[in-house]
Amino acid sequence: WHNINGLAENMVTRKVLDNLGYEDVFLLSRANYPGLGKYSAIWSGDNAANYEFMQLSIPHAFSYNIYGIPFTGSDICGFAWNTTEQLCARWMQLGAFFPFSRNHNAIDAIDQEPYALGEDVLITSRVSLKARYSLLKLSLIHISEPTRLLSISYAVFCLKKKKKQIS
Repeated sequence: WHNINGLAENMVTRKVLDNLGYEDVFLLSRANYPGLGKYSAIWSGDNAANYEFMQLSIPHAFSYNIYGIPFTGSDICGFAWNTTEQLCARWMQLGAFFPFSRNHNAIDAIDQEPYALGEDVLITSRVSLKARYSLLKLSLIHISEPTRLLSISYAVFCLKKKKKQIS
């Protein structure tokens, strides 16, 4: 999926949803290709709960910006394997500053929501997410205006019809 097929799929998805009258559509894809950021956000795909993957998530975000994909991020705290309290707390701090930020893991891994990992992770996450939300409005305006972003592939959220103009 890391070729022009992913770009074409996202372009078609965006066009169909536009033609159906939906607005504020969020498309999320694992595909990547230069220019895809105009149509979709991407995430790094399934990673693992370790410090190496957390470290790799930083150049991932910067690299995709070079390819015209500004809305990108990774599965915070790791997708595969079991995370630790310290790893998840540090990844929540880092992930709060990625454009796309979600804590997501495999069904066979331990629960890694901040409240499930203890008070330290909960406090760290709360402080980090407050910082994120204080900056979120500015970052979404900056990202969405030039690229007309807020779309994704495979998972489509926030579908709502455009308001009809009264003539």
